[in-house]
Amino acid sequence: MGTISLELKKVDTKKNSYTLVVYADDKAVPKPNRGLDEPLQFYSGKDPALFEVVVNAINSKNQISGYLSTPKSAPTPPTVQ
Repeated sequence: MGTISLELKKVDTKKNSYTLVVYADDKAVPKPNRGLDEPLQFYSGKDPALFEVVVNAINSKNQISGYLSTPKSAPTPPTVQ
């Protein structure tokens, strides 16, 4: 499995929606006009595993918060020692 990156493109605070770009497996996949608490599911990795992003809150015009659910077999990112 590779690294997953998320890029926030647009936030609409009036409609409680946002647009993300998910970068996984050297591909960019746009996820336009998503609502709060709407799961964004995608597969990533050599042996495809299901990942899920859920945004719980829109904090401002350029900030959202939520979580990324990863499979138990997902690798941990390297740390700097």
